[in-house]
Amino acid sequence: LRADVRAQVPPLGDLLAMSQSAFYGNAAVCYPFSYALVRFLETSSEARGRRPWREVVERYHEGLRAAWRDEVEELALRGISRRSYDVALRRSKERALGAAFEEVDVPELERALWSWIARGEG
Repeated sequence: LRADVRAQVPPLGDLLAMSQSAFYGNAAVCYPFSYALVRFLETSSEARGRRPWREVVERYHEGLRAAWRDEVEELALRGISRRSYDVALRRSKERALGAAFEEVDVPELERALWSWIARGEG
């Protein structure tokens, strides 16, 4: 990966915390790096060898389903507005990411991901 392209990629922790609008605002960089992350987590020998890494995608989806279910119950009780829906969606994503990456050293994961990319395995 060219140094000028890599310099545009946000740190993994920032990418994970990024709002949808910020992500799409830099989609040409964020989307391929996110795809590489998921592919790394699902296919690499490094991720297969570490339970917290290989379970990130599944834990995220499970966490998102559970968090969204809780949020929908709250929305049903309080009523739905555009703002309350957006807040519920943001909280669901944050809760799911927290659960998915709870046992993951994100800087270590990021170093392994960049190494995997550099080896051309992605």
